[in-house]
Amino acid sequence: EESAPPSPSRGVRPPAGPRPSPRPSPSGWQGSSCRSLKSLTLKYLDSTLDKKYQCSDWTLRPLRRGQLRYAVADALVLLRLHDAIRALIRDVQPDYTHDALLERYTLTPN
Repeated sequence: EESAPPSPSRGVRPPAGPRPSPRPSPSGWQGSSCRSLKSLTLKYLDSTLDKKYQCSDWTLRPLRRGQLRYAVADALVLLRLHDAIRALIRDVQPDYTHDALLERYTLTPN
């Protein structure tokens, strides 16, 4: 069973102050409120993310080669997204620090 993402009332502190406007990606993706890893990869990296193995049976061992590649790709794309979004924020607010980002988007206990 899939649960909904945390809402501000469930312990996520909403960001304070104005948020930087995302620049349009070369693919022209903009205006969607979708926050999936696949959509963020398209928006900020102009790349597609294969989600073929997302709903495969991860309890079976050994994992299939495709599942392992899927897991590695998901982890690596997070690093690339981090770098891309951080650079975007620096373009808009050069004095913005990594610590300020962490403080702004850190989950708080319920």
